Amino acid sequence: MGVLPNRKYAVVSKNGISSSNENVLVFPSIENALKELSKVTDHVYVSGGGQIYNSLIEKADIIHLSTVHVEVEGDIKFPIMPDEFQFGF
Repeated sequence: MGVLPNRKYAVVSKNGISSSNENVLVFPSIENALKELSKVTDHVYVSGGGQIYNSLIEKADIIHLSTVHVEVEGDIKFPIMPDEFQFGF
């Protein structure tokens, strides 16, 4: 996995993967990741999959959403935005 400098990455995987990169932290569950990350930061940026987005969208304070105008095959979509969110554009 390529990583950008000066950043820590948290990867959630049930597949038992590991990383030799000290900037990549691997967790077995979302709950475990949130518990451990809360000890070191109060900001987390989320990159999905669908299950990650669905599990965390209700915990979000801010969503930075980019729209890409392409036709994509597949049945996984970004979840519906919670009612309390307002678009800033």
